[in-house]
Amino acid sequence: MFNLRFIKFLVFLAALAVVFLPVYLYFHLSPSLRSFVTKSTEVEAIRVATHLSSMAVRSGKMRPDALPKDIDRIVDNAKSDFNIRKLKIFSDLGEVIYSTDKDEIGQVNRNSYFHEIVAAGKNFTKVVQKESASMEGQIFTVDVVETYVPVMRNGKFIGAFEIYYDITARVDSLNRMIEDFYQLVLPFAFLILIAMSFTLIRFRESFSKRLAIEKKLRDNEKRYKTLFESSNDAIVVFDEHSIIREVNERACQVVGFNHDQLIGTSIHDLPGEASDDEWADGIKKALAGEDVIFESNLRTIEGKSLDVEVKAWVTGRKKSMVQAVIRDVTDEKQRQREVKRGYQTQTVLNKLLHLSLENLTLTETLELFIYYITSFPWLELEPKGAIFLVGEKPGVLELKAHRGLNEDLLVICNKVPFGKCLCGRCAMTGEVVFANCINDYHDNTYDGIVPHGHYCVPILSVNRKLVGVFTLYIQPDTKRDKLAEETLEAAASVIAGVIQRKKAEEELQLSKDKLEVRVQERTIELEEANIQLGQELSERNETERALAGANQEKDDLIVNLFEIMYEMLANRDHSTFEHALRVAEISRRVGVEMGLAEEDMEV
Repeated sequence: MFNLRFIKFLVFLAALAVVFLPVYLYFHLSPSLRSFVTKSTEVEAIRVATHLSSMAVRSGKMRPDALPKDIDRIVDNAKSDFNIRKLKIFSDLGEVIYSTDKDEIGQVNRNSYFHEIVAAGKNFTKVVQKESASMEGQIFTVDVVETYVPVMRNGKFIGAFEIYYDITARVDSLNRMIEDFYQLVLPFAFLILIAMSFTLIRFRESFSKRLAIEKKLRDNEKRYKTLFESSNDAIVVFDEHSIIREVNERACQVVGFNHDQLIGTSIHDLPGEASDDEWADGIKKALAGEDVIFESNLRTIEGKSLDVEVKAWVTGRKKSMVQAVIRDVTDEKQRQREVKRGYQTQTVLNKLLHLSLENLTLTETLELFIYYITSFPWLELEPKGAIFLVGEKPGVLELKAHRGLNEDLLVICNKVPFGKCLCGRCAMTGEVVFANCINDYHDNTYDGIVPHGHYCVPILSVNRKLVGVFTLYIQPDTKRDKLAEETLEAAASVIAGVIQRKKAEEELQLSKDKLEVRVQERTIELEEANIQLGQELSERNETERALAGANQEKDDLIVNLFEIMYEMLANRDHSTFEHALRVAEISRRVGVEMGLAEEDMEV
């Protein structure tokens, strides 16, 4: 019956439209169209006046003697081009300084509209119908638009144009258009009325068929209800406000709430970790006609967290309702997380293995190790930690690298004996030590220490010998994770090999450095010995030169002695002197025959 009333209402609207349209055309549409013609004519008049003012007004004032000599030609061209009926030019005092009707030149416009509106820089327009008087009292036999356009220079009124447009043709065309519109619309309205009446008659005939169809729809809805309740998937029906309107038995089983607890409840009021926007956006998209698939989280009444996949669409029975099929994908998600964890773990372990190939010191390597380990996405570690190595003194750990530690703690934990604090206990037992709070075993504390927990992991060599301990920070009350411990132990095994290799490299480098120092020392010793030997050779050469000088002096002395004896013999005993000369000559010849050196021969 509701649809029948609706058809009757449409017929009533059609009848009302038949009466309303003529009234609307006469009292609203026709005046609006005439106003449009007037406005467009006014705009055209302003454009023409602006054009003429640039041509006719050559100075800052509008006077008869200031108009160009060819003003008549300019105006005639404008009348021809723009279909102007009549045109006047006024001075700033309202005196007509030019008119297409020469008898009006010299007249003064004393009307208030000119001095209060036009002189203020505003346009003034009036429609003058046939056989009606204009604003200046002139009777026209055609429809005209009378427009005053002020001429301004630097914000000052210097005169005005009065332009009469003949709009008879436009008005006639407009009237014909309105009459044509009447002739078109009124029959069309009557046809609508007749069509609606015919529809009402036909509707009565088909109403019984509609009842049969509705009965069939109820039967289909009953079958749908059966499928809805027996489905193995959780099905929930929401309205546009995310309020639950229907649920099946499987949905109640999934979340652990009964039917009455769920009906009328907002999805946002159910326990879980899903954001409100997630469900609201999904329902909004479904109402817009999209088939929506998204993932979310629900929590059962026992507190168990469920990962769910939601498929939502608008139900065909109620277009304002959204039907969502919720599938539990918790196990599937867990497997995906495990695969992702494995990939991330392998990636980090590969980075740790490459540390041994980097040209870094042991301390730099250990600092990078802390950075990589604390960057694990799923371990939920704080970005801080430390690595201790077994020192030269037995039973003591020495701090070798750290990240983000308090300054006080760096002093306190510089050396940690086995068995003291959590790191010492880890070194003593060789097993992972876990704490999610500052407990009694946490010996090393300082003022202002914030609550935290630890994973302390032993670093063991291949033969299970303790190399050191690394400690990582976690949030207080964090639950112990067996998989996390296994991952950290694997990282400890990797870093143990890296540490041993780096230590061997450092020892090799130390030996190399010592050898280079020894070589340098021996080189210096050899250089010093060479310098000393050079000094000794220099001293020996000096001695030899001195000895050679002494020998030369001795020879010179002998020669001098011979020369003295030579002179004495020559002066005292001439015969003996000659005999000596003959002996010397014989001795020289004997020496020549014997092949003596020149020096020996001189001696």
